[in-house]
Amino acid sequence: MNAGEIVDRIKKNLVLPWRDTTYRDTFKIGNPDSQVTGIATTVMTTFDVIKRTHAAGLNLIITHEDTFWNDRDETKDLVDNPLYKLKTEYCRTNNIIVWRFH
Repeated sequence: MNAGEIVDRIKKNLVLPWRDTTYRDTFKIGNPDSQVTGIATTVMTTFDVIKRTHAAGLNLIITHEDTFWNDRDETKDLVDNPLYKLKTEYCRTNNIIVWRFH
């Protein structure tokens, strides 16, 4: 299954109606069409969690909190941030997908 299909299955099986208007419950990095090798869950997607996910052979992270240090996961002010660059490049290189499920 790809990441988008997994998220669709989660949405379909919720007991509450899904809100399509939220900015929180969206893909934060990675391609939703990518095939999933395994799923990690976490409260916060730290760089350590990303590395441990990859080391375990998994590539979809479902996280509760923001990935980029602000509630909306806005990245326009982070383009020169070294940790932002490191996290995003590592995810792209290793096909890591992050979906926030708040």
